Amino acid sequence: MLRRWVSGALVTAALITALACRANIPDLSETEATDIISREPKFNLYARLVKVESLFHAKGSMNFASTGKFTFVYLDPSRGAGPILADVEFRYQQGKWYLNRFDYGCPEECHFIYVYDGPPKRK
Repeated sequence: MLRRWVSGALVTAALITALACRANIPDLSETEATDIISREPKFNLYARLVKVESLFHAKGSMNFASTGKFTFVYLDPSRGAGPILADVEFRYQQGKWYLNRFDYGCPEECHFIYVYDGPPKRK
């Protein structure tokens, strides 16, 4: 009987800890977002970040995600003249924020770039 009670208590404690850790996901700062985007090779091949315009940290069951907007310019001026507005999505995994994807050019000519900058996926 005691063993069953202890097992139940351990399972309950593990669930409460997991939920508490998930609930305490820190907001992604504009500085962190800037650093994450700026070091992404798929982005840096053709563009330079100008500014992170906005960030929104989802709540509830989606609190592991932050979305936002940023502007960038092409490194090759013949591709585009002024700053371009992009949408961005970040994911929080294993105690750290990662870039998941960004897109720009919508609705005329949409470009979706999926980068998955997160921890290695399990096989």
